[in-house]
Amino acid sequence: MKKLFILFLICFQCLPQTVLPPSITDPDNVEAAITKSQTFTIAPDKIIHMTGSYIISSTVSNYVLNRTGNRKKAFLTGLGVSFALGIAKELYDINHGSPELEDLFADAIGATAGAVIFTIPIKRKRKP
Repeated sequence: MKKLFILFLICFQCLPQTVLPPSITDPDNVEAAITKSQTFTIAPDKIIHMTGSYIISSTVSNYVLNRTGNRKKAFLTGLGVSFALGIAKELYDINHGSPELEDLFADAIGATAGAVIFTIPIKRKRKP
Protein backbone atom coordinates (compact mmCIF):
# COMPACT_ATOMS: atom_id res chain seq x y z
CA MET A 1 0.00 0.00 0.00
CA LYS A 2 2.92 2.33 0.69
CA LYS A 3 4.19 1.75 -2.84
CA LEU A 4 0.81 2.71 -4.31
CA PHE A 5 0.68 5.89 -2.24
CA ILE A 6 4.22 6.84 -3.23
CA LEU A 7 3.36 6.22 -6.88
CA PHE A 8 0.28 8.45 -6.49
CA LEU A 9 2.39 11.29 -5.09
CA ILE A 10 5.11 10.92 -7.71
CA CYS A 11 2.59 11.04 -10.56
CA PHE A 12 1.16 14.33 -9.38
CA GLN A 13 4.53 15.88 -8.60
CA CYS A 14 5.79 15.15 -12.13
CA LEU A 15 2.99 17.10 -13.80
CA PRO A 16 3.83 20.54 -15.14
CA GLN A 17 2.37 23.28 -13.00
CA THR A 18 0.12 25.18 -15.44
CA VAL A 19 -2.73 26.87 -13.59
CA LEU A 20 -5.15 28.11 -16.25
CA PRO A 21 -7.16 25.71 -18.43
CA PRO A 22 -7.04 26.21 -22.18
CA SER A 23 -9.56 28.51 -23.79
CA ILE A 24 -10.69 27.40 -27.22
CA THR A 25 -12.03 30.37 -29.17
CA ASP A 26 -12.63 28.79 -32.58
CA PRO A 27 -14.39 25.40 -32.32
CA ASP A 28 -13.62 24.68 -36.00
CA ASN A 29 -9.88 24.93 -35.50
CA VAL A 30 -9.08 21.41 -34.31
CA GLU A 31 -5.32 21.87 -34.50
CA ALA A 32 -5.40 24.84 -32.12
CA ALA A 33 -7.70 22.96 -29.76
CA ILE A 34 -5.31 19.98 -29.63
CA THR A 35 -2.31 22.22 -29.03
CA LYS A 36 -4.03 24.09 -26.22
CA SER A 37 -5.36 20.91 -24.60
CA GLN A 38 -1.86 19.45 -24.45
CA THR A 39 -0.73 22.33 -22.23
CA PHE A 40 -3.55 21.86 -19.70
CA THR A 41 -2.51 20.37 -16.35
CA ILE A 42 -3.81 20.26 -12.80
CA ALA A 43 -3.19 23.32 -10.62
CA PRO A 44 -0.89 22.77 -7.62
CA ASP A 45 -3.67 23.75 -5.22
CA LYS A 46 -5.89 20.97 -6.58
CA ILE A 47 -3.08 18.44 -6.22
CA ILE A 48 -2.74 19.39 -2.56
CA HIS A 49 -6.51 18.98 -2.08
CA MET A 50 -6.50 15.55 -3.78
CA THR A 51 -3.48 14.34 -1.82
CA GLY A 52 -4.81 15.57 1.53
CA SER A 53 -8.22 14.00 0.93
CA TYR A 54 -6.57 10.77 -0.21
CA ILE A 55 -4.49 10.57 2.96
CA ILE A 56 -7.44 11.35 5.26
CA SER A 57 -9.83 8.99 3.50
CA SER A 58 -7.40 6.09 3.25
CA THR A 59 -6.33 6.46 6.88
CA VAL A 60 -9.90 6.55 8.19
CA SER A 61 -11.02 3.71 5.89
CA ASN A 62 -8.11 1.53 6.95
CA TYR A 63 -8.75 2.23 10.64
CA VAL A 64 -12.47 1.45 10.41
CA LEU A 65 -11.83 -1.66 8.32
CA ASN A 66 -9.33 -2.98 10.87
CA ARG A 67 -11.67 -2.24 13.78
CA THR A 68 -14.94 -3.52 12.31
CA GLY A 69 -14.08 -5.72 9.32
CA ASN A 70 -16.99 -4.12 7.44
CA ARG A 71 -15.83 -2.88 4.03
CA LYS A 72 -18.97 -0.87 3.25
CA LYS A 73 -18.84 0.92 6.59
CA ALA A 74 -15.10 1.60 6.14
CA PHE A 75 -15.65 3.02 2.64
CA LEU A 76 -18.52 5.28 3.66
CA THR A 77 -16.82 6.47 6.84
CA GLY A 78 -13.55 7.31 5.08
CA LEU A 79 -15.40 9.09 2.30
CA GLY A 80 -17.66 10.96 4.72
CA VAL A 81 -14.87 12.18 7.01
CA SER A 82 -12.79 13.37 4.07
CA PHE A 83 -15.76 15.14 2.44
CA ALA A 84 -16.70 16.77 5.74
CA LEU A 85 -13.17 18.11 6.25
CA GLY A 86 -13.05 19.35 2.64
CA ILE A 87 -16.34 21.19 3.05
CA ALA A 88 -15.21 22.61 6.40
CA LYS A 89 -12.03 23.90 4.78
CA GLU A 90 -14.00 25.62 2.00
CA LEU A 91 -16.38 27.15 4.55
CA TYR A 92 -13.35 28.48 6.40
CA ASP A 93 -12.08 29.93 3.11
CA ILE A 94 -15.25 32.01 2.73
CA ASN A 95 -13.99 34.42 5.41
CA HIS A 96 -10.24 33.76 5.28
CA GLY A 97 -9.33 32.94 1.69
CA SER A 98 -10.86 32.18 -1.66
CA PRO A 99 -13.33 29.27 -1.74
CA GLU A 100 -13.51 27.36 -5.02
CA LEU A 101 -15.91 24.68 -6.20
CA GLU A 102 -13.02 23.01 -8.03
CA ASP A 103 -11.35 22.38 -4.66
CA LEU A 104 -14.35 20.29 -3.62
CA PHE A 105 -14.10 18.28 -6.86
CA ALA A 106 -10.42 17.65 -6.14
CA ASP A 107 -11.35 16.60 -2.59
CA ALA A 108 -13.95 14.20 -4.00
CA ILE A 109 -11.41 12.58 -6.33
CA GLY A 110 -8.84 12.12 -3.57
CA ALA A 111 -11.38 10.91 -1.02
CA THR A 112 -12.86 8.37 -3.40
CA ALA A 113 -9.43 7.06 -4.39
CA GLY A 114 -8.35 6.72 -0.77
CA ALA A 115 -11.52 4.95 0.33
CA VAL A 116 -11.53 2.58 -2.64
CA ILE A 117 -7.89 1.57 -2.24
CA PHE A 118 -8.39 0.18 1.26
CA THR A 119 -11.80 -1.37 0.77
CA ILE A 120 -11.31 -3.34 -2.45
CA PRO A 121 -11.67 -7.03 -1.64
CA ILE A 122 -8.52 -8.87 -2.65
CA LYS A 123 -8.69 -12.59 -3.19
CA ARG A 124 -5.48 -14.24 -2.11
CA LYS A 125 -4.41 -17.64 -3.26
CA ARG A 126 -4.14 -20.17 -0.51
CA LYS A 127 -1.01 -22.19 -0.22
CA PRO A 128 -1.62 -25.93 -0.68
